[in-house]
Amino acid sequence: MKRLITSIALAATVTTTIAATGRPHRSASLDNLRIKGILMYDNEKSVENLGLYSYTVTEPVSRRMLTPIPRIYANGGSVAVDNRLYTFQYDIQYGYVNSARYYVYDLTTGEQLSSTSMGYDLATAYSHAAVSSAVDPVSHTVYSSGYEYNDADKTLSFKLKTWDVANNTKTTVGDMKAPLIVMAFDKEGQLWGITASSSTTSTDGGFLIKVDKATGAMTVIGDTGVRPYYDQSAVIDPASGTFYWLANTQTEEANLYTVDLTIDGRCIESCRAQHAAFRLNAGIYIVKAGTSTVKVAI
Repeated sequence: MKRLITSIALAATVTTTIAATGRPHRSASLDNLRIKGILMYDNEKSVENLGLYSYTVTEPVSRRMLTPIPRIYANGGSVAVDNRLYTFQYDIQYGYVNSARYYVYDLTTGEQLSSTSMGYDLATAYSHAAVSSAVDPVSHTVYSSGYEYNDADKTLSFKLKTWDVANNTKTTVGDMKAPLIVMAFDKEGQLWGITASSSTTSTDGGFLIKVDKATGAMTVIGDTGVRPYYDQSAVIDPASGTFYWLANTQTEEANLYTVDLTIDGRCIESCRAQHAAFRLNAGIYIVKAGTSTVKVAI
């Protein structure tokens, strides 16, 4: 499996056409394309910076706040549906559950609409946690890469689940060989994902996966060459089929990558983020300037 990253920031190259002058020519549609997502942390470490942002997809990637949502932290998964952000947040330390709650926010106002506790049972808390989630544009079902806790040997197994956001329930579809740090659907309803790294030094993360959403079976397409860690998100533009990945690496480098879904899963382009703009992002979706939302994903 090949590995190749072409960095715009370093190589000053793009995958669009080249003008007669020899200088890169950017597509007008890419200049207008925006990715919306929830920022949960940045280098300034101020809760006032958290909330819904709009991001550009061309170099240099920049962000603009749309809706402040102070203190949001969706470490157990999030998904945007009908202008609402559905999240799960949990805190487990030394085998004890300090909190396990679903929160719902209005993405226009930032208002917290509800907060629902799942109790303090360890197995229950893990069963609701998700590494990543995505909305199937065909069935409108929310899918998650999640866990099941085995109390007998104190281990976690990886599961593909569906998420009923209205009732705060997750239902297991099937076993998964590895957790997915990001998930995204294409317009035909095919589920794709990137494997999570098990540690800050492991090499098991960063593989592009094609997922059978009926069983959880995973097919490895290729190695992106990027080793992801910490919370992040991805989305596939339904118009172009481009897989956009707002990634954080094991060394805490934040970049926007595009991933080749057709050959071997390699990252074919990266745009550096200003102000570590993608550190701990969640719940992203695609919009184009002057139009309504055309894709929702996590």
